[in-house]
Amino acid sequence: MKLIALIHSLDPRTGGTVRVVVDLQPHLAAEGLEVDLICADSEDAEWLPALRQLPGLRIHALGPLNNGYAYSRKWDRILKKLLPGADAVLMHGLWKYPLVAARRACKSMHKPLFVYPHGMLDPWFDREYPLKAFKKRLYWTLVERKNIHAAHKVLFTAPDEERLAREHWNLDPRRNCIAPIGIEPPLELAAVSEDSFSVSNSDERILLFLGRVVKKKGVDLLVQAFAQLPPLGGQSLRLIVAGPGMDSPYGNRVRELAAHSHYPIEFPGMIEGEAKWQQLRSCDALCLPSHQENFGLVIAEALAAGRPVLTTHSVNIADYITLDQSGWVEQDTLDGVRKLLQQWIHSTPVEREALRRNARRSFEQRFSAAAAAKLLVGVLQDTGAGERMSGGLVGL
Repeated sequence: MKLIALIHSLDPRTGGTVRVVVDLQPHLAAEGLEVDLICADSEDAEWLPALRQLPGLRIHALGPLNNGYAYSRKWDRILKKLLPGADAVLMHGLWKYPLVAARRACKSMHKPLFVYPHGMLDPWFDREYPLKAFKKRLYWTLVERKNIHAAHKVLFTAPDEERLAREHWNLDPRRNCIAPIGIEPPLELAAVSEDSFSVSNSDERILLFLGRVVKKKGVDLLVQAFAQLPPLGGQSLRLIVAGPGMDSPYGNRVRELAAHSHYPIEFPGMIEGEAKWQQLRSCDALCLPSHQENFGLVIAEALAAGRPVLTTHSVNIADYITLDQSGWVEQDTLDGVRKLLQQWIHSTPVEREALRRNARRSFEQRFSAAAAAKLLVGVLQDTGAGERMSGGLVGL
């Protein structure tokens, strides 16, 4: 099967969507899927050479396109050239011109169009940013609704994402489909047996946050709740907040909250690659207290490392944490985060070891790139399979 995929940028700094595309590609190739990936990056972008080594992938860089809408008739021309030899088109993301070009090309050549919103239809953004919400509603009425209605399937990564988008934008549920995403942990971690995911012998218990230090992630709630913990006899606690954004006004506010803590709170900045995985393996648990999270790739990473997760009901895969008994879930409020910390602190070594084993098992069953690739290929090839998925958890 030959697929054309479109994405605004493959810059790894733009977020989790690029990580998903990269991690899935080797497994898509193993499933017999050839991908022509079109992006608005410049041909000499520093991140493209490594991506061009991925199996089964051809990258077409159209940029630099220096407008935020990514408008260029280059999208139309390359689709006209490539689409006759392809079986389908997959658009990653919304609110930009490439989806308009894809809709027109697919209509003229009678090819199926699949759209992955990647959380861009979540109502949280409209509530939080009313001016942008007004612009989006106008664009939806004039353009984007047409694009979505023309899609053969709209792919959501979790049932909660689909429900929120459907209710907020009045989507046709018959087009909606659950197609989860997954990640690829380092080889040395992927080969680790379940027996190795035991409780650390260290006297210090480390709670880790990984991600951008922004309001959406609820970092202020986590730091404030942690700083309010009273001294606990016999327990040594530490919070590590690792991610970019500490030099912003919001980051300064987080630092001010941290100054009142009885226990150390560290801000090492963004950590990547091997250092990130080492930090995941050395922590006691991961906390992601987000107000909105389409998927939460860092949760999948923590589960892959056999680490329990503290998160909120506003994370769309939170139900799986509860179902798999791989962590704790509460509301995205200060009181909710306090409850998460209390549950973590008062868990016994035996309970934590069970959580770690459950975490690793949850990753292998639900969030591996290999499993996600099989499901995605099934959706692209079989309309009936996609319709069945829209009513359940798709094996998750």
